[in-house]
Amino acid sequence: MKRFLSLPIRIHMFLLVILLALPAAGVIINAGFDQRRQAYKEAAADSARLTYTISSEINILVRGTEQLADTLAQLPSVQHPDPKTISRLLGNLIAKYPQYSNIIVTDKTGLVLASALPMKQPVTVADRSIFTDARKSGRFSAGEYMLGKISRKPLINFGYPIKDSSGKFNGIIAIGIDLAKTKHLLEKSYFPKSAEYVLVDRNGIFLYRTFDLEKYLGTPLRKDLLKTMENGPDEATIEFVSNKGQNRVSSYRKLRLDDTQPPYMYVRSGFPVESVNANANRAIQKNLALLIPFFALSLGIAWFIGKRGIVDRVAALQNASHRLADGDFSVQVAKAVSGSELGDLATTFDNMARALAEREKSLIENVKLTVASETKFRTLFESMQEGVIICETIRNEVDGPVEFRCIDINPACENILRKQRDQIIGGKLLSIFSCIGENGASCFREVARTGIPKHFEEYHTDSNTYFEVHAICPDKDRLAIIFSDITQQKRMQDERIRNDKLESLGVLAGGIAHDFNNFLAGILGNVSFAKMLLDPSLKAHRLLGEAEKATRGAAQLARQLLTFARGGMPVKKVVSIKQVLCDSATLVLRGTNVKSILEIPDTLKNVEADEGQLTQAFHNIIINAAQAMPTGGFLTISAENVSFTEYDAPPLNPGAYIKVTFVDEGRGIPPEDLERIFDPYFTTKPDGTGLGLASCYSIISRHDGHINVASTPGKGTTFELYLPACDKAIEDSQDNDERLMPGSQTRTGRILIMDDDELITNLLGEIFTDIGYAVTICRDGSEAIDFYRDAMEHGKSYDAVVMDLTIPGGMGGKEAAGKLLQIDPGARLVASSGYSNDPIMSDCRTYGFLAAIAKPYKAADVGKIIENILTMNRSQV
Repeated sequence: MKRFLSLPIRIHMFLLVILLALPAAGVIINAGFDQRRQAYKEAAADSARLTYTISSEINILVRGTEQLADTLAQLPSVQHPDPKTISRLLGNLIAKYPQYSNIIVTDKTGLVLASALPMKQPVTVADRSIFTDARKSGRFSAGEYMLGKISRKPLINFGYPIKDSSGKFNGIIAIGIDLAKTKHLLEKSYFPKSAEYVLVDRNGIFLYRTFDLEKYLGTPLRKDLLKTMENGPDEATIEFVSNKGQNRVSSYRKLRLDDTQPPYMYVRSGFPVESVNANANRAIQKNLALLIPFFALSLGIAWFIGKRGIVDRVAALQNASHRLADGDFSVQVAKAVSGSELGDLATTFDNMARALAEREKSLIENVKLTVASETKFRTLFESMQEGVIICETIRNEVDGPVEFRCIDINPACENILRKQRDQIIGGKLLSIFSCIGENGASCFREVARTGIPKHFEEYHTDSNTYFEVHAICPDKDRLAIIFSDITQQKRMQDERIRNDKLESLGVLAGGIAHDFNNFLAGILGNVSFAKMLLDPSLKAHRLLGEAEKATRGAAQLARQLLTFARGGMPVKKVVSIKQVLCDSATLVLRGTNVKSILEIPDTLKNVEADEGQLTQAFHNIIINAAQAMPTGGFLTISAENVSFTEYDAPPLNPGAYIKVTFVDEGRGIPPEDLERIFDPYFTTKPDGTGLGLASCYSIISRHDGHINVASTPGKGTTFELYLPACDKAIEDSQDNDERLMPGSQTRTGRILIMDDDELITNLLGEIFTDIGYAVTICRDGSEAIDFYRDAMEHGKSYDAVVMDLTIPGGMGGKEAAGKLLQIDPGARLVASSGYSNDPIMSDCRTYGFLAAIAKPYKAADVGKIIENILTMNRSQV
């Protein structure tokens, strides 16, 4: 080595050119081989993609065939065979769907009853595997390669069992598929002409082949290739030597009717390796041919420059360097060596002494400033509430960022990620910050590449956490990640969006329910009144009772619409949550194969709530749980007393609560549906309304509570409800629901009825007149005030006034009540409305009414209310 280094510079340059040329040649060759490897990978990927495309097309065709067969099996003409009708229908089907070569229907012995193609003589398929498999398994079955007995064409058949209403086997529907229809997939693709694909049945018999189809159709595939696919995974890429001695790269897929059945077909496609490598081989030859003349020219130039441009001038610089090393800063080498880079180097020698003195002084000052700046940065860095990760950029061979190594973090980062500092420092960013998906990783690489800051939001499914992430690039080799937990803000935003939806739907729901309840009031009132007039032994009495139940069911629908209408206040009383939960579980799960497990302590507090609304909410959740466990299971219902402070309560107010938990073992809710389950009209059930959980959410919210849900697909769902607790005891109540029957004690008095619906006024007039009251009817609040004032002036005041709260285009009951009480502070007023969510209905005495009755109502209900308020003393009023 010493002897080599002592050689002249010109020899060194000559050898250097040779050494530089050799790597260039190596790079060319290596690049060519890289190109070959890349071409091979792309060919393998293309063959896998082509195989997937063909498999998907065939799967779609087979699934469509199964659906078609299922539909045909349900037809009356197939269930009760009508050969002519069926044959005509089948002929129309294959004319419309050319991918089917023939469709037949057999009886339970395999005899063909009907065919899409004409039959010249009786045909039986009892010897076909599709017949025996479909009869044995009772499921959709696939056959193998065969010649059709009717079409006389090569095909693969699929069989579907025909069953009667009791499930008894009555025959099959066999559908032959023409697999040649898949050839368009390759014809329309960008793959080279040498690409091919092959379809073989489960026995390895060729069903279709891109080349030489006539030669191979119906013949067996090579045993070694069939064995490789049979013993291999469901999809893979392989390389093999063809019958013609050609290396080919191919991908194959196994096609199954379902995961429990063996493959019924194999799909394989691929390319010749020689055609894949052709471009790379040509590139290697071309680049090496270009390198040789440039190499020879470089040798001559290096020899000349070595002597004249380097050796002589370096000698002068060498002499000057010795003087500079000895401390002679007055050296003037620039006069001896001028021009080019060596001349610049000589000038550098002249200025070096002065530059060293100045640099030493500047270095001392910069060290002081750097120490001060580092101290300020570290203080800010350590005190930030957001998590901060400083990373070193790891780049690939083309200087592109591929990963990031963590070199520093602040304390907040440890708290947010719940990891210790030594678990993070030195690790890879994308592994440590595991919630970041591919989009986030691409964003980090983009920032490291361009230096432009970016920010985005990311959701971590494992911890159910939302992060806001900012990425900046302080310099080329550093990346800073600043992130914070915004889960609470996102949840509050979701709450506002959901409340806005309920607000807008509430307006529509309220209007619909009001008009609907007005119609129902007339129907229910008249039906109940007519029922009261009939002898209970009459058949008409029972039929009216059924009509009454149906009408009240319709009213329940209107109440469900109003449940999530904003502004409707529940009619509250002290309620035992334990009793409501027990009753709900018993009622809803009766007759199902779901068993409830109740874990409710006797020390559970009561709540002030609308018992009907809570029952509806619990019913909806229990129904959903039962539907999620169609094969049975356990529903665990638990409750406990909890309390929250102002720091851990949001979105609840601080205080005492009852936490109710429903845990089922059902199929769970997919993540993409979980955030929408409380949206009105969102449902995944074909016959669902989308009101159940929306009503639950509205009911719990109006009771100043909150509802959470968590679910794992395949493992079950958990609902958590929070309701404000109270220390009040439940009041004793007695059932005084006595019927107001005609012919009972005659009443006297005068009643004023105000309603714009003639059906309602006629009904109330009939009811009160029948009881014995004198009735006056008016259409709005202005008329009611005039009638009431006139009656008082003539000494014939009304004993009670029934007023509708909403009069379109006129004065409603709320405004009229205030004016009537100014005329007569002792007026007995009753509020009536189709808006059962109107605040007046739940707190009528605040507005001057003694009672309220929501439409629709029964005759006995309204009569009872009037009787109750008329028995009150003036002091009670």
